[in-house]
Amino acid sequence: MHALASLYAMKGEFERARTLLDEANDTRRKLGDIGSSVSHHEALVEMYAGRPECAEERLRDDLTALERIGDGSMLATTTAMLAQAVYAQRRAAEAAQLCRASERAAAIDDIVTQVLWRGVQARIAADEGRWEQGRQLARQALELIRPTDLLTHHGDVLLDLAHVLRASGDVYQPTARRALSVYKAKGNAAAAARATAMLEQPPGENACR
Repeated sequence: MHALASLYAMKGEFERARTLLDEANDTRRKLGDIGSSVSHHEALVEMYAGRPECAEERLRDDLTALERIGDGSMLATTTAMLAQAVYAQRRAAEAAQLCRASERAAAIDDIVTQVLWRGVQARIAADEGRWEQGRQLARQALELIRPTDLLTHHGDVLLDLAHVLRASGDVYQPTARRALSVYKAKGNAAAAARATAMLEQPPGENACR
C-alpha cells in the first residue's frame, strides 16, 4: 500500500494516495514493524503534492526514531530527502548542512542516497553562482543513476542538471526535455509537470525554487 500510494501520487491522485498511506501505517503500527517509523512514501506523496513543509514534518520525526535505533543507512537517505524538502522551502543554508550530513553517513554503494544529496547540493551551488561545482555534482549523480532502471530518479537528476545549466546561462532546454521524456516513460505525471514548468518559464525566472 505504501508503494501504491507513491504511484497514485505520481498520477496526481493525492487524496487516494493519502488514504492508502493511512491504511498502510495503521497496519504497520499493529504489526509493530520498525518500518512504521519511516515515512519516505508519505514524504514523497507530499513533495509531489507541492507540500514540502508536510514532507519535512514527517521526515524530521523519522530522524529522531532512526537516531534512536542507530540505523545509519536509512538515516542517510532520510537526511537527503529532508534536504530536498528544506531546499524546496528556500532554506538553502540548512539544506546544505543536511547534504553534508547525508554525504558523511551514506554508504558508497547506496546509489539513491548518493544521487539525492548531490542533486540538492548541485542546485544550491548553482543558485550561489558556483556553477562549475554544480555541474560537476549533477553530472556525478547522472553517472551514478545511468546504469539503473530507476526512471524517476534518472529524471530528477536530469532536472537538477537542467537547473544548474539554466542558472549558469547555458542551454538547458534539451536536458529538461530529456527529463520530461523519462518521466513520461515512467508515467510520472506529477514530476513531468515540474519539467514542463521549467520549459515554459520565461528566461531569467528560477523554475525550481
